[in-house]
Amino acid sequence: MDGSKEELALPDVRLYDLTADISERRNLQAKRPDVTARLTALLQSYVDNGRSTPGAPRKNDRDVRIAPARPKAPMGRNAQN
Repeated sequence: MDGSKEELALPDVRLYDLTADISERRNLQAKRPDVTARLTALLQSYVDNGRSTPGAPRKNDRDVRIAPARPKAPMGRNAQN
């Protein structure tokens, strides 16, 4: 995986309200699971069809994997491995 330390530390799924948060500082993914699920499904359909526009399905030129949202790992003394 390429990227800076900051990029690598980002969560797999991010959802921002660009009208209210143009600097992308407040990830709304956990607060809006309905929107996250809907947009993730839409993105998956684009990958499955090889396109986001109307027309016959096309083959992707590489393997594309959509990362599902991961629950946050528990933190603190009582966290289990």
